[in-house]
Amino acid sequence: GVSFLRELSPQRNQAIGAVTPSAGREEDDKDQTAQAKLNSVFGNTKLNTLRAVWTQENVSFGNPCFNGNGRNQAACKPTLAFQTFTDQQATTAQARVDDAFQLEDTFAWFLPGLRGDHDLKFGVQYQYVKADNVAQDNLNGTFSFGRNDQPFNAADPRTYPDRFSIRVPGQGRVIEKAHYISTFVQDKWKVNQRTTLSLGMRYDLEVIPIVERDNPAFSNENDYPTDKNNIQPRLGISYSLDGAAHSVVRGGYGRFYEKTHF
Repeated sequence: GVSFLRELSPQRNQAIGAVTPSAGREEDDKDQTAQAKLNSVFGNTKLNTLRAVWTQENVSFGNPCFNGNGRNQAACKPTLAFQTFTDQQATTAQARVDDAFQLEDTFAWFLPGLRGDHDLKFGVQYQYVKADNVAQDNLNGTFSFGRNDQPFNAADPRTYPDRFSIRVPGQGRVIEKAHYISTFVQDKWKVNQRTTLSLGMRYDLEVIPIVERDNPAFSNENDYPTDKNNIQPRLGISYSLDGAAHSVVRGGYGRFYEKTHF
């Protein structure tokens, strides 16, 4: 089977602080997911599921000019910062594009037996994650008016700005990349009519995330160590106190590791 989801959730006219409508901010957010799945049946007791997934979040926090001209804050009008309000343009200009590619395969095998039924599962998963982060805040420049809130008048020096600030030398950009490999095996063992055991083991390998920056003052890679010590045992038990399973006691233990998120 194949599925595709696309969601748009823009948020317009955000008045943050003392700003005029023209200096308002907005958020553009586009989420997309595409999935392909293949189920293969082998006899009466075996099932294999192969799945490939792509997910993307494309989000920006800025002003209408930044979002409307290909995310180029340098092409926008300068911000006018008066004593008690801000006019003409918001300085905020940030964007992020996250891509995740995932390939996984799970094999299920049901084994009936004289000493209890076994429901076995084996799986492996690979993920590649990339996050492209851009910051162009104040790349349009800001004129600050320190004397009063009067609009600029070329014939009146009292309305002139007394300070100008701008981001230099240009945008900041950080690209993060990482690879994840996971595998697991589990057995749901129905020992008898009252007792069921769940036994499992999982292992995750987090390969060194690669970080690339526009600023050469920062290192370009090896910002994080490779995380290899991620063996995760799982144990669960359920026991029925009576044959009709009116009362069941359950317990479990597991070890879990979190990934490095961008």
